[in-house]
Amino acid sequence: MVKKISIGGMLIKTNSAFLSGKTMTLALVLAREDLLTELQGRVASIMPVASDGEHFFNIGIEFLNVNERNQVQLKRFIQLGALE
Repeated sequence: MVKKISIGGMLIKTNSAFLSGKTMTLALVLAREDLLTELQGRVASIMPVASDGEHFFNIGIEFLNVNERNQVQLKRFIQLGALE
C-alpha cells in the first residue's frame, strides 16, 4: 500500500522487509489517470512498525532516473490528491 508519494519517491506499507539499497523496477497504476507508469527505485529506508498487535514495515523508495514524461504524470497525480 502506498502511504505517501512525491516526485522524489514514495513510502509504502508492506508485510515483508526489503534489502536496503536494493534497486527495482516499479509498475504503478496512477488512479484517476488510469496510467501504468514504470519507474526505477531504490530502497532508501526500512522502518519496522508494531502497532495494535500488527507488525509491518514502512519502506521508503527513492525514484531513480525519472524521465520527463513520468515527472509530468507524477506531478499531475500528486496535484489531484489521489492518495487523500
